[in-house]
Amino acid sequence: VIDSEVFHNHLTKIHDHWTQNRAVWGEADAICIPIPKFDDENDGMYSKTTAVSRYLLGHEFLQTILLLTRNELHILTSDKKVKLLEPLTSGGSIKISLHAVTKDDKNAGNFATLVRAIKGSYHGTRLGIPAKDISNNQGVDGNLASVWLEHAREKAGLAIAEIARGLSMVMVVKDSTELGLVQKAAVMSNKVMKHGFVKEMESIFENENDNKIKHSEMADKLDAIMDDPSKIGIKVAQSTIESCYFPIIQSGGNLKGFNIKPSASTDDGIMTEDVIIVSLGARFKSYCANIARTYVIDDVPTVKRTYATLIRTRAECLAVMQPGSKLSEVHSAASSFLEKKNKVLLKSLPKSLGFSLGLDFKDSNYNLSSKVDPSLTFKPGMVFNLAIGFQDVDIPQVERNKAKGSVKDLGVFSMLVADTVKINDRGIPEVLTKASTEWDDVNYNIKEGDDEEEESGSDAMDEDDKEEDEGQVVKTAAGRATVLKSRLRERVAIGDDQMEAKQKRAEKQQRLHEQARDRGLRNMANGNGGGGGDKDDKVVKAEDFKAYPSSDMYPYESKGNMIHVDMENEAILLPINGIPVPFHVSTIKSVNMPDPDAGAYLRLNFYSPDQALGKDAPPQMAAIVNRFKEGDQTFIKEFTFRSVNPAPLTHAFRQIQELRKRVKQKAIVADQEATLVVQAKLIRLKDQRVPRLADIEMRPALAGRKSKGTIDAHANGLRFTSTKTGEHVDIMYANIKHAFFQPCHSEHIVLIHFHLLNPIMVAKKKTIDIQFITEVVEASEEVTTRGSAYDPDEIESEQRERKMRKALNRKFQEYTVKVEEVAKKHGFDSLEFDIPYKDLAFQGTPNREMVTLQPSVHCLVNLTETPAFVVSMTNIEHIHFERCTMGAKNFDMVFVPKKHSEPVRMVSMINMKDFDDIQEWCTQQDITFTIGTVNFNWKQTMTMVDGFLEDGTFWEDEDEDGESKPPGWLFLNAGTGESDEEEEDDDDSDAQEYKGSGGSDESESESDSDEEVSDDSFDDEDDDESDYDKEEEEEADGQDWDELEREAKASDRQREAWEVEEDKKSAPPAKKSRRR
Repeated sequence: VIDSEVFHNHLTKIHDHWTQNRAVWGEADAICIPIPKFDDENDGMYSKTTAVSRYLLGHEFLQTILLLTRNELHILTSDKKVKLLEPLTSGGSIKISLHAVTKDDKNAGNFATLVRAIKGSYHGTRLGIPAKDISNNQGVDGNLASVWLEHAREKAGLAIAEIARGLSMVMVVKDSTELGLVQKAAVMSNKVMKHGFVKEMESIFENENDNKIKHSEMADKLDAIMDDPSKIGIKVAQSTIESCYFPIIQSGGNLKGFNIKPSASTDDGIMTEDVIIVSLGARFKSYCANIARTYVIDDVPTVKRTYATLIRTRAECLAVMQPGSKLSEVHSAASSFLEKKNKVLLKSLPKSLGFSLGLDFKDSNYNLSSKVDPSLTFKPGMVFNLAIGFQDVDIPQVERNKAKGSVKDLGVFSMLVADTVKINDRGIPEVLTKASTEWDDVNYNIKEGDDEEEESGSDAMDEDDKEEDEGQVVKTAAGRATVLKSRLRERVAIGDDQMEAKQKRAEKQQRLHEQARDRGLRNMANGNGGGGGDKDDKVVKAEDFKAYPSSDMYPYESKGNMIHVDMENEAILLPINGIPVPFHVSTIKSVNMPDPDAGAYLRLNFYSPDQALGKDAPPQMAAIVNRFKEGDQTFIKEFTFRSVNPAPLTHAFRQIQELRKRVKQKAIVADQEATLVVQAKLIRLKDQRVPRLADIEMRPALAGRKSKGTIDAHANGLRFTSTKTGEHVDIMYANIKHAFFQPCHSEHIVLIHFHLLNPIMVAKKKTIDIQFITEVVEASEEVTTRGSAYDPDEIESEQRERKMRKALNRKFQEYTVKVEEVAKKHGFDSLEFDIPYKDLAFQGTPNREMVTLQPSVHCLVNLTETPAFVVSMTNIEHIHFERCTMGAKNFDMVFVPKKHSEPVRMVSMINMKDFDDIQEWCTQQDITFTIGTVNFNWKQTMTMVDGFLEDGTFWEDEDEDGESKPPGWLFLNAGTGESDEEEEDDDDSDAQEYKGSGGSDESESESDSDEEVSDDSFDDEDDDESDYDKEEEEEADGQDWDELEREAKASDRQREAWEVEEDKKSAPPAKKSRRR
């Protein structure tokens, strides 16, 4: 069945491009696609004529002639095919004329009709055909296509024009249907590489006794998988998929050497354990995809460095492949990168780095080389095969001598990494072939040990193993037991792994600190400062308050003998000498009513320069006071009013208090709204079903304690609508910085959380974290009685809860997928939902209670408790660990933001067992960290850091006096002092411990709290021998051994009790059991 809609759309694209760009089409007056008949079905697989046939009709219509004139398409083919094509004659803007092949007159009449059509189109002298392609794919002798072309040239006298470039320009940009077919071909290519080649290669090399297989045999296996994908568990119709070409396997330099060109072939050589290049491609419904990978066995340094350079070169090329960029810029980017980083590899870079693919496996008109047409640019919907490789790279003889495996037999090697990539609407292209290119995934170490040493030491090892297996007999509480030495060896191995991980972490941290220092020095050199961002200090003008333009605007209720409060104009009119005088409420510092005597009193205190303003002073009033602080102006400091009747003064007092409260709240709201960013207007979906999540609760609530409603996903954002009040909140996709989905495994809620770029107003408060939840189990439920484990009701209740958890998790996850699809469809590709890593969770106190914190891809979060805690690592410049002392059970974690105007954030009381895991996660986030033993006053510390940044000395390794200092954040490290100081600290700690054995509470608390004892106190203790009291010495001399022992035991009990009490304080609160 032929898709009529696709046919007419594609035909219109060809027709419109030709009529609007005839120069590109060789000034052809008519376009002809003659499709010949071939001896072998593979002969014309990638001919331009068969590609156009598949592009228009979805099938290869051999022995067919397509002739497109200015207003009409003529199709000459067999009777059966004419019947298939009859439905196409209606529904399009271009007229379709069908002609059946006639054998009687050898198509003389049909040819005459076609010639007349050509003569009537434009000038009627030039016939456009893909001439070069036809000469390479002529088909069988005497086929319809060749007979027609001979007639057109010789009998009709038509000139021939080349149209291959015009066809390429039309077919290179693919619609959504075509892109879907390419995507499936890419997935198939990826699956065959991952589950076909890689698994087969690993199984062969694992078996040392039988690891010989020919390249051709391995290629046959991959080709067989393409013919029958069910061999790797893929269920797809075999008629829809096939190999683009016979897979290419190369290793050991190949019989004729490595070849990374597309024209390479597979030989019968043995696949060796060195450098293996594999290339393969799948073809799904005639659309092609390609992938190539290089796998390395027992590498040497040159091979590893070359592969790293290849991957970085690939990244440089991908960065260029964006809409509007020229195709020629890809090769230029690769050459420029290698010119800077590794000139030696520049000569090994191939002349072409890929080509466009689709119905054609290789479109030579769209070639990623330096000689490609400079006018050709990347456009959304294009698909390319990006192939980055290096041909014949030398391996130094020194490395070959030290090599473990077959690499030592290689003189030169080559590498190739190729992928199918799709040009997006904006940004870098999408790599459709997802097989990993990470070094750890393509590198295999088989021969790790030295064979000669193993053989020579085998006899000695036998004796050692025998001795170790015998172990050591020890006494235990249960009797005698044997401890095997092999277990101790395993512990040592684990310790070695931990030490190796720490060493790698320390090396990477050193690199990160150096990179941070380089960035800081560059910023200072450019005049941008060394970091920290800009401070948002607001300058408030000292303008006078204006409650009324003139006295005529005074309220008519005001009188000369009463206090009047004008709520509307925020003024208080005080009676002075029988005249009401207005004062703005912001000028009043405080108001009170002293104790009455015969009458009531009301005292109003005003802001004045001779007294402290206080932190609650309005900014405008503070500016006014500071402006006149040095002048000779007179300020009113206070007024006191007395009345025999207390009611008026009491009423005025309450009104003034209420007005001050309103003005203060108004100022807070205005300050919040001043920094709000105007959000775009929500564009609602109308042409499709809106993804909706119903019966959910929003945090924070719109009004009251809870807000339940529905959340819908629209074109540019989400809208939550309250079912009770009808209020709504819009969250724009462009304003979402991080989106989270946290399923309910052990938690009582399932939730979706949004951390915003800019805050929005919710319930008259600025909000940057919004989440939507559904409770699985009420958090307040408790179990008052202990139930039986075999109670049928309990079992049924638990099963119901498990089903509910699964259903809610599935419901929320499906909604997140739909939201991502809607967002990407409308150009918001950055929206992706992240799931926090539960395996990396740890306990900590970010606010006032102990909570479970979970790292994610870019954040550290706690989403289940209120308020939510979200720290975006993209905003963090440095992390510092505090209270990391020997024997400490807990430590604190401080996050220093890139914007130093923002406050630092802290998580305290983290268990020391999570220390290494957290450090590893921070290192993976490429964030520097330091470790200290004391708590810092971070407000003062950041002020000091900002001062160093302004002076330009923060990132330097020398201070203003030329003395050495730790650059950057390294000054926070506890171990930055001299080694002599560290030894002195050790001695001092021993002295402090000795001092603590005297039995006093004060000395015990000092010895047990390392972080509270300063170095100065230690120094004083060492330098001043008079600390020992003479009377205490005499008293100690008078004690006998029994008294000393009793005193020591009492001291120990007191110390143990103190430690138990401290443990109780630091332990997290016990969770209440909940009723199921």
